[in-house]
Amino acid sequence: MPAYDQARFGQVGLFLMALCLADCCTRSARWPRGMLVGLAIAIKLVPGVFLIYFLLTGRREAAVNAMLTAAAAWLGAFALLPHDSADYWFGALLEGGDRTGAVNGTTNQAINGIVARLTTEGPLRSGIWLVLALAMAYYGFRLARRTTLAADRLAGGDRFVGTGRVGGTDHLAAADRLAGPDAYSLLLAGVAITGLLSVLLSPVGWIHHLVWMIAVIGALVGDGRDTRRCLVAAGVWAYFLFPLPWLGTRLLGPDHSLIAVFFGRVVQDLFGAAAIAMVAVLGRWLVGRLAERAVREDPSRRAAGVGTLAP
Repeated sequence: MPAYDQARFGQVGLFLMALCLADCCTRSARWPRGMLVGLAIAIKLVPGVFLIYFLLTGRREAAVNAMLTAAAAWLGAFALLPHDSADYWFGALLEGGDRTGAVNGTTNQAINGIVARLTTEGPLRSGIWLVLALAMAYYGFRLARRTTLAADRLAGGDRFVGTGRVGGTDHLAAADRLAGPDAYSLLLAGVAITGLLSVLLSPVGWIHHLVWMIAVIGALVGDGRDTRRCLVAAGVWAYFLFPLPWLGTRLLGPDHSLIAVFFGRVVQDLFGAAAIAMVAVLGRWLVGRLAERAVREDPSRRAAGVGTLAP
């Protein structure tokens, strides 16, 4: 559904996700690490969460490159299109929800949208959203850092952690010689968690913004040899095939009982709830499963033995 809505509405979310994935996950970048994220930020502010990701994982140089690239793109846009740029920065951007649509609409699966559908507009709603958003940010970024550092350890030990570079060489390029598919699954998982946070923490996170579930599925599948991970990924894929939040709206209204309305609200928030759940699945279950594989054989991925013809 998120990918379908991207195409239906002519959105740029897939392009922005590709920029962030290329910058954060490419093994041997041929550009200054962080430049593509900076370009994504210049196009849309939401990928700015990757600046926090860079800083938390010790990639300060990438964060600086991203900020410089975004600033250069914004200044270039002002030089080429000063009137349109001024209209955006001092007009459309300040309009917020009035321009983007109703915050409590079903398609807004961010935490703010979930809260807005449960409470009336006012200071109480804003306070609840702020508390929940801060809690989600703390928990989510902590797990994103945890998965990325776990990937670093699988890629070659603590010498990769927090530095971003090894002997003047790009961290991921150096790790490429040592890392296996599990390390890259965890690296992708950390980036996917950050992408999900860009939706959950935004005031408006539309269903089409949840194309980050594609990266979630990729991190879960990995090299495709772990049956349990593939089954979980298949479940996530099937879950997002259907417009579940819109089914909840059929249970709302004065003609329905309070129980029906309650379940309608729950169904209405299923995509946002799934995004929150996937942050935990990637940051805890996947990390734990791959860490366990490092010390014990997984029966669903049994290594082929080398034996003899003798019993």
